[in-house]
Amino acid sequence: MASQNSVTTLDDQRRFIRRAIDLSYIGACTKRVGEPFGAVIVKDGKIIGEGYNMMTMNSDPTAHGEIVAIRNTCESIKSLDLSGCHMYSSCEPCLMCASAILLTG
Repeated sequence: MASQNSVTTLDDQRRFIRRAIDLSYIGACTKRVGEPFGAVIVKDGKIIGEGYNMMTMNSDPTAHGEIVAIRNTCESIKSLDLSGCHMYSSCEPCLMCASAILLTG
């Protein structure tokens, strides 16, 4: 049986995906036009990390929204293990991002 903290409501899920979409807008409309992709990482019903596409801004072809969210979260919690977390993304992750999601649990 799941603990109360791990249960998310439909409203929570909508809030998380809405934040990922909002981040995608930020990524697309920053100083240097970027790509419209954003992601949030959630644990126990709380957002613990987020990111948006920074490829153009950072001249980094790996800086997809999901990768940036993973980097930010791992740095924040000082761990490479994101087991028990859920990712909400504004789009279907590419193979690189899907691999990073699998690698971090």
